[in-house]
Amino acid sequence: MRIRLISYLLLLSLIGGNLKSSPLEKLDAYFGESMHQCYYWYSLHHPNTPVLSESDLAFLLSAWQEQNEEAGVSSRDISAALFLARSQATDISPDLLLRALVSLTLVEEHNPESWLVNELSLSLASLGPEARDAMYPLRRSGDEVVANAVVSALSVYGGEDMSEKIHDEISSIQDEFMKKFKAGESNLESDRFTQLSASNQLDYYFAAKKRQLEDGDLLDFIGRTDVITVSSTSMFRNVEAKGLYLSINLRNAYWLSRLDGTLSNASSLSERVQMEKIVRDAFNRNHPPENVSIYFRAMIYYLLGFELTEAEKKYLTDVMGLKESEFLPRGKIHIAGFNLDDFQRSDEEQLVATPKPEVSITPIAEVTGKE
Repeated sequence: MRIRLISYLLLLSLIGGNLKSSPLEKLDAYFGESMHQCYYWYSLHHPNTPVLSESDLAFLLSAWQEQNEEAGVSSRDISAALFLARSQATDISPDLLLRALVSLTLVEEHNPESWLVNELSLSLASLGPEARDAMYPLRRSGDEVVANAVVSALSVYGGEDMSEKIHDEISSIQDEFMKKFKAGESNLESDRFTQLSASNQLDYYFAAKKRQLEDGDLLDFIGRTDVITVSSTSMFRNVEAKGLYLSINLRNAYWLSRLDGTLSNASSLSERVQMEKIVRDAFNRNHPPENVSIYFRAMIYYLLGFELTEAEKKYLTDVMGLKESEFLPRGKIHIAGFNLDDFQRSDEEQLVATPKPEVSITPIAEVTGKE
């Protein structure tokens, strides 16, 4: 447990908290000695997550932004808290998150940590259409980390219309650049907005949607390509102790939703296992087992809800420390912090499914003091 100093208690009292319910105490009690493990992986196996309120997040953000070292708040604490609050669909003021995200673009010579930027962007985008509209201008942020995270989050949560809107803008900029290039204009610089990895994912996404793949071809394609990716928020150097999670980005959301839809068509468990075998066989053809660690194969098949081999089960028990009784249920894709059913829902469909109260959001120009 981290030591709490008097100044921390004074700061906490200003927001009406107390030691027992302080946000850092909640995080410490939940993660214990596993705080440095991947918090996505950890939450999948420890579903009794602490209830984090808006005031908890406000305290963490305030202490971190004011660089209050005595409070002991790290960007990782905030990242984990934002993830847990998003997983619980906690009611949060979009203004709180927007101001925090904007503040990361205002510090000169500041390289914001990608974990925190991604969690802020995903959490803000998950709050609904008004929040997404408010963060939309940040897609052209001069900070590449922020711009990339915003475009990615808007693409995942914004539905088809938002994805098309951003993609059309990128295409228009690229077309204008090519016109100038062909006209012989010199000293041309390509717009960094079009070079973001999230922008490239939009290009990929709309190209992938044109592929006409039947179930068998789809499973084979997913197996032999690297279209599904995993990440980790772990701080361990030892790769085999960190835990992984299925990345939350546009490409992953698309192919995971396609895979989930195909596998759910299986009429029996044995038919599903045969479908899973198509993915495995295709993967092994392009990635021979001797070239891919048991760690990666065990973890990704486990998160995809596949039937595991004895060697894969042994890895999860002996190395990852899980009991078989603690294994996640098979036959279901396990993607922490995101519901595949929400992918590419229209704003209207999302509002019907999870109605949000009316909110007031401060325009970015008022936050930054710039027009």
